[in-house]
Amino acid sequence: MDYVKADDMIAPYWEDEVEAFWHAIDRADRDILLSLSPGMNLSTDHAEHLKAHSHLWRISADLWDRWRDVNAQFDLLREWAPHAGPGHWPDADMLPLGRMGVRAEVGEPRESLLTPDEQRTMLTLWCIARSPLMVGADLPNSSAETIELLTNPEVLAAQRHPAGAREVWREGRLVAWASEDGAFAALFNRGTEPAEIQVPWDVLGTARPGSVRDCWSRADLAVGDELRVKLQPHGSALLRLS
Repeated sequence: MDYVKADDMIAPYWEDEVEAFWHAIDRADRDILLSLSPGMNLSTDHAEHLKAHSHLWRISADLWDRWRDVNAQFDLLREWAPHAGPGHWPDADMLPLGRMGVRAEVGEPRESLLTPDEQRTMLTLWCIARSPLMVGADLPNSSAETIELLTNPEVLAAQRHPAGAREVWREGRLVAWASEDGAFAALFNRGTEPAEIQVPWDVLGTARPGSVRDCWSRADLAVGDELRVKLQPHGSALLRLS
């Protein structure tokens, strides 16, 4: 095996059993990743133990194709972001995109119920927060649009970026994240009405950049005295700053 998913390990938190899995894998003669779940009401008080005895761990209950599930991850990922790094990753759960619900615990077979904006917002948040990416869907029967969504190289570059990221600004239902080296910024509208976000460059940890690249549209944007983006309800933008 390359990957062990140990369920019902951290809700409640079975410390001895977590260590038993870790020690067994440590004695193997090959690299194996250990993933723990589910993370219902998981306290960051366990962060150091998790980092020492697993490679990734869920930070929430099971996530489905419902906006309320995606929306709840903003607060959880903000809390867990300081504990993400090489070899130890807070996991916001699988991506419910494309054709899903086949033999599912919840719902009949269906296309994801998330809107296109909500799907991009979920991927933007997962990537800027560097959550592990695993698709919970029937990929061979998913649409070309879903495959394109999942394989955008400029978006995936944010998830693979070596520098960490964190939430840097919040005003009501509007949120901004930025990588610690100022290379990537993500803006979110968690509200139900269109909104324009205006964020000074220094809030994002950078001086006025020479260029701003929209990772989703793969197009360069005009650079102003501050970052200004219009977003649809539940919409987002992922930008690379150079």
